[in-house]
Amino acid sequence: MENQIIGHKKVIDFLNKSIQKNKISHAYLFEGPEQIGKKLVAMEFALAVQNREKVISSLSSARERTSEMNPDLLVINPEKGESVSIAQIRELQNQLSLFPHSKKYKVAIIDNAEVMTVEAANSLLKTLENPSATTIIILVVSSSEGVLPTIRSRCQTIKFPIPSARELKYFLKDCRKSDREIEELINFSRQRPGVIMELLNNKEFFEQQKKDSEKFSKIINSGITEKINYAEEISKEEFGRIENILNLWMVILRSSFLDCYKESSGNKNLKRRISGIIKEIQRSKSLILKKKANARLVLENLLINC
Repeated sequence: MENQIIGHKKVIDFLNKSIQKNKISHAYLFEGPEQIGKKLVAMEFALAVQNREKVISSLSSARERTSEMNPDLLVINPEKGESVSIAQIRELQNQLSLFPHSKKYKVAIIDNAEVMTVEAANSLLKTLENPSATTIIILVVSSSEGVLPTIRSRCQTIKFPIPSARELKYFLKDCRKSDREIEELINFSRQRPGVIMELLNNKEFFEQQKKDSEKFSKIINSGITEKINYAEEISKEEFGRIENILNLWMVILRSSFLDCYKESSGNKNLKRRISGIIKEIQRSKSLILKKKANARLVLENLLINC
């Protein structure tokens, strides 16, 4: 269940046809929100290309073991979860310069490629400018804006949408959860399959999401002192936890936004206000995660203006 690809039928169909017609690009940019299955599809595509078979809709443990023992499949992840370094890219280039060990292609997958250092990106660009007939490079990104335009122009971009609620409900039908719990899973995850798996496998994380949801609903109607105190409390958390909290706030507000649409047109001002707050949360999250501003001050300003 953990490694199942949910949705992305159009993407998979397109990739299937590329293999069938032997129209495979030397470089791809898989773009879409975090934790929706882009890397799983990249892995499956890589293995399918190498074995000249169709991309299938789920990953078996046997295929996972195949990828781990496959010297012609190279996967690069950010070092310490921060950035892809030039040393990693140079090692990758060294590996790609060698002929495939046993497959037709060497395939390299660079996850979170938007966090490559400038030096790493410029180094990778040289490889993309002189592609080899036996290599395929797949860059997996949340947003192509963080990728050099010169790199983007040399890749075939494949956009990944967020799976629909219907697809997720079908996926969750056998997970022994009530309809209400399934709705909570979908809402708290922002329809991200990867987050759903975290919620299913970590009861504490699921319960924490519920508590954070209740806290935000309460604090948004509280006074300035309470908001300042809560901002200070959150700012002491790790960046990953802060990101989860801010993402949850956006989920709650988007739900309110949709509720407004279902009601009369007299809610136009409220719709505009909710939309503005969501944009401000997105901006605040970017400032905090990129360490461009003091987290406590950013959160204080955000909550006071909610």
